[in-house]
Amino acid sequence: SSYDATPGTWSEQQARVNRQFFQKPSKLLERLIGVPILFLVNAFSQLPPIGILYALLWYKSREEAEGEHVSQRSSSAVAGIRQMTLRPSLDKSREEAEGEHFFDSWNEVISWLCDPRRIPFFIGIRLARAFFTPFFYMFAAIIVKKVVIGKFEAGPRSNSDWERLRYWLAAALFPRKRLQKCTELMGRHYEGVSVLYRLLGSKVGKRVFWPGSQPVTDGTFDLLEIGDDAVFGSRSALICTTVDHAEKIIICAGGNVSDNCVVMAGSVIGKNAVLGSNSICPEGTYLPSGSVWFGSNGSRPTCLNPGDNSDAEYYQPLNEECSTDGVPQHASNTVDPRALVMDGDDSTLRPFGKAFYKGDATYSVLSLKSIVLFTIANRTFQVLFHLLPLWLAIQLGAVVLYTDHFFKEAWRNSFFFTVKEFDGYADDEGVTHDQFLWWTRVYDNQGHWHSFIQVYCAVVMCFILTHALRVLFWLVIELSAKWLYMGRRKPGRYNYDTSDYAQRWELYQLTAKIRKLSRLNLLQFITGTPMMNLYIRLNGGDVGKDCCLYPSGADPFMPEPDLVKIGDGCAVDCASIVCHLNTRGNFELAKITIEDKCTLRTRSRLQQGVVMETGSQLLEKSLAMTGEIIGARSVWQGGPASSWFRYKAEEVADYQPPSVTKTKTEVEMKNMVD
Repeated sequence: SSYDATPGTWSEQQARVNRQFFQKPSKLLERLIGVPILFLVNAFSQLPPIGILYALLWYKSREEAEGEHVSQRSSSAVAGIRQMTLRPSLDKSREEAEGEHFFDSWNEVISWLCDPRRIPFFIGIRLARAFFTPFFYMFAAIIVKKVVIGKFEAGPRSNSDWERLRYWLAAALFPRKRLQKCTELMGRHYEGVSVLYRLLGSKVGKRVFWPGSQPVTDGTFDLLEIGDDAVFGSRSALICTTVDHAEKIIICAGGNVSDNCVVMAGSVIGKNAVLGSNSICPEGTYLPSGSVWFGSNGSRPTCLNPGDNSDAEYYQPLNEECSTDGVPQHASNTVDPRALVMDGDDSTLRPFGKAFYKGDATYSVLSLKSIVLFTIANRTFQVLFHLLPLWLAIQLGAVVLYTDHFFKEAWRNSFFFTVKEFDGYADDEGVTHDQFLWWTRVYDNQGHWHSFIQVYCAVVMCFILTHALRVLFWLVIELSAKWLYMGRRKPGRYNYDTSDYAQRWELYQLTAKIRKLSRLNLLQFITGTPMMNLYIRLNGGDVGKDCCLYPSGADPFMPEPDLVKIGDGCAVDCASIVCHLNTRGNFELAKITIEDKCTLRTRSRLQQGVVMETGSQLLEKSLAMTGEIIGARSVWQGGPASSWFRYKAEEVADYQPPSVTKTKTEVEMKNMVD
């Protein structure tokens, strides 16, 4: 973070690995080749919904050709509204009105949208975008990678314009969100994800546990090698390139990359080695077999466990200045290939692989087929759930505008709508009536013509109602799923082979995606408000008075709220409060306590078992280690976090930060004590 860097300067090493400094292709090559390729790939991915839209328009044109929209008596639900919207004015004959185009007015547009025969098309377009578009995109992107980009090789990067285009295009084609859309449909943690990475050029072993949120990559999948039984945490980054080099990232059998890690080019994570949450593996570093590393202190992780020394004869340490806490780091380019164990054995087998792939568990483990079927059914329901508000708003808007039988007194004399009178039409039996939606009513000889503003306002007002109902049912569904699948969480160990907790949590997380609304999240509309506090409480959390939670959003929102206690007057910005730990596949839960008037700033993170005492603060991008106690009125920073300074008790209520210039050092800050 900026707390670790010298103000106003970039070191050469920092600049080499910062993607903002990577050279881009020339604007000419980017616009003549790169942008058109991206456009074609995106256009190809939209073929399924476009095909259904074409079928819908073809269906409309066939209706027009057959003259069904006026001349024939229809049994559809919109026959009456078609009569009303096509009803001629006083100076038009009926024959002239019938000869007009179908979309001569907004009334006719509403009529067309309300036809129940079009509902399957509307649903089909949404389902095609949800299920087929991600795979069509990935298919086209893989073809481009094979044919245009080619295979990436380790070594110095050429400075030619074409080489810069290859790297730029690979990064643009394979952002994390594109991978995520595919992996969510094929099972987020399972073998299907490994197959996808192999198609992209990576070497991936067996029984890999993939994260719920896929890692960020730079598109150079050919430089990624993953051994058997590897474990990944969410929201990490695997960057195989620097400004001038491209090097492999190798994760040996049983290697563990936890949440929010950054693994840089040339890094090698040894057999059963662990890179803890919010940690960095610097460029060209080897983490020995069985070692445990944590955080980022001066762009280097801190060694918590030097490992089992089973591979000590195969590598050489770096110079002393690259050591942390007296434990030297090791250069990956000095490691003998014999140390790179990619095949798993009993020591690398994790509870996940043991239960899911070997069937050795104390409960009934759902198969991959069952999980994919559940995902498809769940996603289908969510598509329909989020389609209904708009569709119902259009239907209700049409009822408001064109249904005198129900809304005569409410709308007839209002200042907003002007209603013109027209001659009614009689059916074949001579009965004057109209038909709309699923009701047939006696028509009261009053027709309706409305402007765009009137139609728009009516639909928007109805949408406010239907959206409110969506929010209400979202809460009911998500909260019901939480208490049905999870119940009230309790501290303890819940390994995949001895407890069905992880399986139930996966089903709950899939169901909870109902809160996702296109690119937004329904929780984003209540962040920082008392409604967010209420939501946490409804999920079992203990939140005090006058708290401000996630005013800038969160990624993720508190995953285990029923194990978190938050006191009065606390402020939690876009921070992570995570009560679980999944080291080497051993899944544990522990409580987190945040006392009164505590502050968690942007991108800070609390691990399980942390206690923040009254008035304490955790600064940006800082990480409190498992079981840490952050003292009252203290300010902590770093990864792992350490006490920076403490302020006086009387300053808790109206504390003002000390005046710090850009040249003030961390040592001077630590001297600011009571």
